[in-house]
Amino acid sequence: MKIPIIYDEKDPKWILLLNIFKIIDSRKIHQEFTRNGIKPVKKGVVNFKIVLMSMFFASDISYVVSELKRSHELRKSLGFNQVPESNQIYEFLARFNQNQILEFVIKTLNKEFKPIKRGKRTVLIDGTDIQVDMNWNKQNYTKKFLEKKGLYWAKSASKGFYIGFKLTLALDYHTGQPLTMLIHKGSKHDSELF
Repeated sequence: MKIPIIYDEKDPKWILLLNIFKIIDSRKIHQEFTRNGIKPVKKGVVNFKIVLMSMFFASDISYVVSELKRSHELRKSLGFNQVPESNQIYEFLARFNQNQILEFVIKTLNKEFKPIKRGKRTVLIDGTDIQVDMNWNKQNYTKKFLEKKGLYWAKSASKGFYIGFKLTLALDYHTGQPLTMLIHKGSKHDSELF
């Protein structure tokens, strides 16, 4: 049984998430959505918010959708009028390649940071696993079947075996600005990737 997602206005995690939601709701971000071909914008905003929630709470998108549909208070607190089905979110995200989304995120964040022109730069690098939510019935997919779909089995110390990727993120230490994101097949160890 999974732990329910409960809104708490004093929790720092919720405060940060709501601040991010305010930024995503701004006109400037909506213009960035349009410039990067992420249309329709309103649908894109709702879908990105749900994806961010799933990342924040380390849950599947389908679970976040079910929690939003279950709790009227949660929807009201987060400003969701309607909640799409999880398959609609996956279909929407599948229309865009990773470069479009990466370009959107980096352009948006670059507008918020002033570049450092001189001196040394310290870079923070970290990796995390990304699970693909397709193993609903706990089936054993063969490597051959998954490779046809561009997916791979991976293993995490905390989550065990899963189908997915490894995300490596590099940030500028002084500004917190993302410098790059790399997505790797399976789950290679951080030291090997570094």
